[in-house]
Amino acid sequence: MRLIDETVVIQAPPASVYAYVANHEHYQRWYPGVQAVAALDDMPHGSPGKVYRETLEIAPGRTADMTIRVVLAAPDSRFVTESELGRWLTRMDIEFSPAGTGGTRLTWRFHLRNKPLLPNLLFRLSAAPAMKRRTRAGLARLKSILELG
Repeated sequence: MRLIDETVVIQAPPASVYAYVANHEHYQRWYPGVQAVAALDDMPHGSPGKVYRETLEIAPGRTADMTIRVVLAAPDSRFVTESELGRWLTRMDIEFSPAGTGGTRLTWRFHLRNKPLLPNLLFRLSAAPAMKRRTRAGLARLKSILELG
């Protein structure tokens, strides 16, 4: 079930945007609520199978740790991760495409992979609105970081 679908145009080449985003340790710099990210193996960033531990603020004063695995990495075009956050099975799918002269159109999608309908509906009602706000703010911050250096 797709919960979030947001697009931003960043005035930087797809290779630069992809390289920054595919290093999941950068997320704490740009995505609101991410408290810490650490690689759990020695694989190169952006490699399928690469695993990270992310600490995410899920509510004011409450954090949760989740394990994130890179499941698809197509340089300069697509980066996909899957994770488990408690009972929630998630998928983040980011597409990169050229936009204008030297820019990148980044499309960020967030999905729930849970099969039962009820948990998906509960998540959609309880957490999705805050996640949409975080995502919009995060993409604006990412744009600023990559455009301003």
